[in-house]
Amino acid sequence: MSSRVLTGEQARRALPMRWDVTPASAGSAGATARPPEAPTADPALERRLAELEAEAAAREAQARKVGFEEGQAAARRSLEGQFNEAMERLARSVAELTGLRRRLRRQTEEDLVRLATAIARRILRRELSLDPHAILGLVKAAFDRIEVREILRVRLHPEDARAVGACLADLGVPERVELVADRRLERGALLIETERGELDASVETQLDEIERGLADLIRRQP
Repeated sequence: MSSRVLTGEQARRALPMRWDVTPASAGSAGATARPPEAPTADPALERRLAELEAEAAAREAQARKVGFEEGQAAARRSLEGQFNEAMERLARSVAELTGLRRRLRRQTEEDLVRLATAIARRILRRELSLDPHAILGLVKAAFDRIEVREILRVRLHPEDARAVGACLADLGVPERVELVADRRLERGALLIETERGELDASVETQLDEIERGLADLIRRQP
């Protein structure tokens, strides 16, 4: 397109030209331009999205519930195992303590028996040393256990033999019975020889038998 420059009178008569800046796509000249409209949302799509979100939330809640329940079950099993193990240990400890109590009681009773017999020995030895005739009770008790007619010889400590020799007739011992004073024997020793063998009726021997008998009785207790 060609153009030329107006001067003088021509320039004064010229009218300004108005340019239409409205976009062609807006329609006719002078129409007001409007912003493009947003696309309309699909209700069905919105409902589906809401359903998916709700389903996801439900699955998450269910997963949390299952995980919590499994954790509780595992903790319960662990606690039950620990409890059972502790009860087994306690039962073993009680059994061990019960056995220990029995052993201690048995040991204590055996110690008491040994102590009692030791005290009896000291008392009897002292009695025999102070009273020569104390042996007579021991001899009489031994003669009551056997037939007097079977007695051949009686062995005693010399001092005990003197006390017994003076009382043989009172004890009902026949004159044929030989009374032997044996220095190898201690005070309170009493050996009686019979036709069927020898009887040891010494104080020490009888106390040993009493001690063994009591100890065996204690051991047989439940």
